[in-house]
Amino acid sequence: MSLRRYTGKISAVVLLLACLTAVNMAVPYALKLIVDRVLPGQDREPEWSLIWWILGGLAVAYLLRNALFFWSRMLSVKIAENLAFGLRSELFVHLQGLKIDCGGAEHAGKLSSRVMDDTSRLQQFIQEHLPKMLFNGISFVVLLSVIFMVNWRLAVATVLLLPLHFLTFRTFNSPLRHTYAIAQDHFAEAQGALVERLMGMEVVKGFTAEHREKRMFDSSISAIRRAFIRSQYLHVGQKVVADLLIGAGTIVLLGFGAWQVVSGVMTTGEFFMFLGYAMMLYPTVLDGLSSASHMARARASADRINEVLAARTDEEELLAAEDGRPPIVGRIVFDRVGFAYPDQEQTVKDISFTIEPGERVAIVGPSGVGKTTLANLIPRFHDPTAGTVFIDGRPTTDWPLGQLRAGIGVAFQEVFLFNCSIWENVLYGRTDSTVYEVIDACKVTGAHDFIEKLPVGYASTPGAMGGRFSRGERQRISLARAILKSPRILIMDEATSSLDPAAGVQVIRSVFEALPDSTIVVITHDPAIWRLADRVIEITPTGVEFRANPARVGAGALEDA
Repeated sequence: MSLRRYTGKISAVVLLLACLTAVNMAVPYALKLIVDRVLPGQDREPEWSLIWWILGGLAVAYLLRNALFFWSRMLSVKIAENLAFGLRSELFVHLQGLKIDCGGAEHAGKLSSRVMDDTSRLQQFIQEHLPKMLFNGISFVVLLSVIFMVNWRLAVATVLLLPLHFLTFRTFNSPLRHTYAIAQDHFAEAQGALVERLMGMEVVKGFTAEHREKRMFDSSISAIRRAFIRSQYLHVGQKVVADLLIGAGTIVLLGFGAWQVVSGVMTTGEFFMFLGYAMMLYPTVLDGLSSASHMARARASADRINEVLAARTDEEELLAAEDGRPPIVGRIVFDRVGFAYPDQEQTVKDISFTIEPGERVAIVGPSGVGKTTLANLIPRFHDPTAGTVFIDGRPTTDWPLGQLRAGIGVAFQEVFLFNCSIWENVLYGRTDSTVYEVIDACKVTGAHDFIEKLPVGYASTPGAMGGRFSRGERQRISLARAILKSPRILIMDEATSSLDPAAGVQVIRSVFEALPDSTIVVITHDPAIWRLADRVIEITPTGVEFRANPARVGAGALEDA
C-alpha cells in the first residue's frame, strides 16, 4: 500500500494549498491598511480613495480562496476514492489467494471489516484530514515567517508556548493510536461473531440460545464502546489542553502587543495585522494537532490492512503461466504423505497409495482419520507437511497452481451456493458452457427434475447460503457445477450424503457414466457406493490398512466405516 503512484496529484494539492495560504494573508494586511491609511489619524489625512482598492482586492481574494479550496478538495477526493478503490480491489484479490485454513465465518467477518471499514477510514483521512494537515503545515510555516518579519519581539512572545503544543501532541498521540487500534480490533471481532451467528442461525434457534448469544454480542459491542469512549476521552483531552495553551498565548500577545503600541514600537494597524496573523496561527496549530489524532486512527487502519496484505497467498502461483506441459491426465500418487495443521498433531501420516488415470476409487474409513484432508492435498488447498503428492508423475508443488486446479473438480459435503440464479451457480464451473451443457450436467445429478418445477426454473435464486433449497437439492446443484467443468480428476467428498441411499447411488452411477475417462475419487461412508468403485482404499488411524476390490470388501471394513 503506497501513495507513490499519486505523487503528482498530491504535489498539485500542495501547490493549490500553498496558493490558498498566500491568499489568506490578504485579510490581515487589508486590515492594517484600513487602520493606518483609511481611518483618520492624528498626524495624517485619511486616504478614502484607497478603500475601493482594498475592498476590490478582498473580493478577488475571496473568489480565489473559494476556487482554490474547491480545486484542492476535489483533487483530494479523487485521490482518496482511487486509493480506496485500488486498496479494496487489491485486498479482494489477495483474500482470494489466502490459504483455505485462513478462512472461517468469524475470520471472514474480520477480513471484511478490513476490506471495507479500514479502507473507508483511510479514504476519509485522505479526503478530509490530509488536506487539512498539509494546509495547516504550509500555513504554519508562512504565518511564522510573516509574524517574525513584522515584529520579531512580539513573535517570540507569541510562539513561546508552541513547544508545549508539540509536547501535548507527542504525549497523547501514542495512546490515541493504541486505543484506536484496540477499538477497531474489537469492532472486527464483533463483526466476525455477527457473521458467524447469522450463518449458524439454525443451530442458535435449535438450542434456544438467543439470549446467550445476545449476552455474548452485547459483551463484544460493550468492549467497542469502552475503547471508543477511551479514544474520545484522549482526543477531547488533547484539544482541551491545546485550547488552554492557545488562551495563555493570546493573553501574552494582547498584553505585550498593547505595550508595544503605546511605546510607539509599532503602529495600531501593524498590531491589528499581527493580531490577525496570530489569530490564524493558533487555530492552525489546534487543527493540525486535531488532524494528527485522525492520522493515528488512519495509521492503525493502515497497519491492519498491511497485516492482511502480508499474509501468505497463492496469488503468484495462480497467476503463473503454464509451463507448456500437457493438461492433467489423472494419475495420483501419495508417497509417504503426512499433514499437520499449525500447532497441532499430524492429522494423517505416512500415507502411500496410487490411483491410475480413469480409475474410480472410494476412500473410506472412520470419521476423523483425515480422508477430507487427503483429498484437499490433491488440488493443493493444503500442502503436505511430509512426503509428496504426485499428479502424472510430477509433484503437485511443481505444477502451476492455475493449471493444476483447472484440471480438478471438487464437490464438497458442505455446499456453498452464491445468492444468484441456479443458472449462474452451475455456470460458475465453466463460464463458456452452452445452455444444453448446463442442463445436461443438472440431468446427471438429478437437479434438473426439481429445477424445472420451480416457477422460474433455472432463474430461481437459492437465497443466502442456499437456504431456499434442501440440503440434498443444494448438493445436486453443487455436483452439477463440478461436472460441468469436465475435470480430469473429480473429487466427491460425501457429495451425496444428504440424499437418501438409493438416490445417492443413482447420482454416483450417473456421474461415473458422464465422465468415463476421468479419475474419480469418492469419499463416502455408504457401502452401496463402495461397490460402484473400481477399488476401495481404507484409511485408518495407523495409515492405509486395507485395499480391496469392492466385491471383496469384508464385513469388518463395512462396520468400521
